[in-house]
Amino acid sequence: MKVLIVDDDQPLRLHLSKALTRRGHHALAVSNGNEAIIQVRNEQFDAAVIDMKMIGMNGLQVLKELKEIHPQLIGVILTGHGSISNAVEATKLGAYDYLTKPCDISELETVLIKGYHGAIKAMEPFKEIYHGIVGKSSEIKTRDIINLCLFQRSHVKRYHVDSHLDLDKPGLQTREKPTICYLL
Repeated sequence: MKVLIVDDDQPLRLHLSKALTRRGHHALAVSNGNEAIIQVRNEQFDAAVIDMKMIGMNGLQVLKELKEIHPQLIGVILTGHGSISNAVEATKLGAYDYLTKPCDISELETVLIKGYHGAIKAMEPFKEIYHGIVGKSSEIKTRDIINLCLFQRSHVKRYHVDSHLDLDKPGLQTREKPTICYLL
C-alpha cells in the first residue's frame, strides 16, 4: 500500500514512515499540508495519515483538500488531543478513521489495511463493467481499476472508451463530460 504521512513533528513522521516501510508498505513523509497537496497531485496514494494540529493548514483542511483531489483516498487523522467534535467533522470530510497519539503502529496498519480492503470490496459490484477495458501494460495497476470503480460509484457516471485512445499508457486520466467520462 502507498501511504502519505503528513505531520510537522519530524521524529514521529520519520518513525511512522520507517515502521510502515519495514512492514512492506511504500511510505512518503511530508511536513505540512501544502507539501501533501503537491504530492497527491503528482502521485497516487492509497492512504494518507494526517496530523490534526500543524502549522499552516490543520489536519481537517488537509484532508478536505486531499479528498477533493482523490475522493477514494483513505484518510486517517492522528491527534494528540482528541475531541468528539473533531472526530465527527473528520468523518464528515471523509476520514476513514481518527486515532489518538501516540498510536500503536500495528493499530495504524490495521486501520489502513481495513480501509484498503474496504475500497477493494466496494469495487466488487463494478468488476464486470470494467472487465477487458483496461490495457495490459504493467503500468496499469489494480489501484487504477479501484479508482475507476470508486469514481464510478461516487459520481454515478458511465465510462465510454474511444477506440483511438491508447489505454496502455501509464496511469489513467479522466476528462468529464455531462454523463460520460473518457479514459485517456
